[in-house]
Amino acid sequence: MRPSPIPGETLMTRFIAIAFVTVAALFHGEAFASPTIDFESLSHSGGVEFVSSPYLEDGFAVTSNVGGPTAFGTWGTSSTHFAGSTGLYNNIGLITTLSRTDSASFSVESIDLSNLFNSVSVNPRLIVTFVGTHSDSSTVTHLVDVPRFFGFQTFALPGFEDIVSMSWDQSAFESVPHQFDNIGIVPEPASVLMLALGVILTTYFRFRR
Repeated sequence: MRPSPIPGETLMTRFIAIAFVTVAALFHGEAFASPTIDFESLSHSGGVEFVSSPYLEDGFAVTSNVGGPTAFGTWGTSSTHFAGSTGLYNNIGLITTLSRTDSASFSVESIDLSNLFNSVSVNPRLIVTFVGTHSDSSTVTHLVDVPRFFGFQTFALPGFEDIVSMSWDQSAFESVPHQFDNIGIVPEPASVLMLALGVILTTYFRFRR
């Protein structure tokens, strides 16, 4: 005996419920987790290694105003200046700039900073000024005051939304040089919407079979 078909209203109710639960799970899972530029591909066990500009990761470019194969540096895990995770520092330039490789806009929520050297006598109070540039050339500025402490700390960057680039002064030759890590990128609403729509449509067509 063949089972009775599920009424259309009941089928649609189940579809909506399952789609809602699936999308909600994605919002709380890795699919919607904030992507982070963490420089882990540069991890090494030595003292120091140099990195050319631009450095590319996850569709983003980190650029120094002075190029070349030694534009950036990164401390290895055996170095006394390793700040707890693999970071980057501007070795010879003065300005570091973050942008997307496709020139699209993006939003930044945070960045990790540490003094470059593990020496309080060398590193007094560290102040870094970040400037975000929008597509219409308007800017947003945020000053980060880093306590006199060695090791990466996370700092929020409020207002750095829908920007096309973010720049800051940073050089190993400054009086108070620093290293940076874990640049937190906010997922763009369009990407979130497209993924959610894909989940809903996939669920719908499965129920129609």
